[in-house]
Order: sequence, then C-alpha cells, then structure tokens
Amino acid sequence: MEKTYPHLCSPITIGNVTFKNRMFSSPMGGTDIENDGCIGPKSTAFYELRGRGGAGAEHFIPAATVICALGMKPRRELVDSLRFAAPYVAVIGDANKVDSVKTAVYQGYHAALDI
Repeated sequence: MEKTYPHLCSPITIGNVTFKNRMFSSPMGGTDIENDGCIGPKSTAFYELRGRGGAGAEHFIPAATVICALGMKPRRELVDSLRFAAPYVAVIGDANKVDSVKTAVYQGYHAALDI
C-alpha cells in the first residue's frame, strides 16, 4: 500500500532540535492567563502533560459543561460516553446531525445561553 505522506513519520531537524516525526499540535490556548500575560498553573500543567504523553495522550479535564461538536459525521458513541461527564452536556453541530457550520455556530450559541 502506497503511503500518501511518506515523510510524515520520519524524523525532522529544526534548528538544533530533532523531532522523531513531523506531526505537530498547535497550542490550544490558555484559559487561566495571569496579570503579566503568561499562562497560569493549570495551563502549564496541561501543556506539560501533553509534552510527556504526546499529542495522542489521554487527558481528563474536570468540567461543569461539555459541548460536543465533533465534525463531519455523527459520533454517537463518543457523545454517549460524555453524556454523564458534566451536569450539562450539549450535543451540537455534526455531533448531532451533519449540517453546515452556520447551524453548528447557531446551536453552540444557544447551548452557551443555556449554561
């Protein structure tokens, strides 16, 4: 079987750092920004965990609300596994029914109003 991206799993050197593959994850954004503009201890711990476990690491994040917007096709099994993860779980966008981005944004807006 021919690989579509044959170099994706090969090492790459950027500057003086060699990475074991070419798969990278962009930052998710800090939610606990300090007065000096730096991320706080919760975000620091989150990124340290990602760094130790890689992009595919499993993370458990305590939450009062879960909004499922999973993309491109309904993912009922994942939605069902999250159904009791928080007091309020909203299923929006393609997680519920494949539709447009406009519909997902509308549903997300109304889910946020319900919180």
